[in-house]
Amino acid sequence: MRDFTTDLEVLEQVRRRTTKVVKALKHKSDEEQLKELGVFTMEMRRLRDDHIDFYSALKGGCRQLETILFKYFH
Repeated sequence: MRDFTTDLEVLEQVRRRTTKVVKALKHKSDEEQLKELGVFTMEMRRLRDDHIDFYSALKGGCRQLETILFKYFH
């Protein structure tokens, strides 16, 4: 069974290779490439999604919050 961290690293490697194909981004740092493309790192996207899920759960009531928290802690 693969670890989540390993999958995240593989996705980040793919993203880096993809942005290097674009000639205008080839010699820029990872941060500059992401900023130019308007893209977040996978870690930031996951954190953003977690915040959205949590906010939605709070707006939806305790039953939905219970489901979200169970997903993250079990």
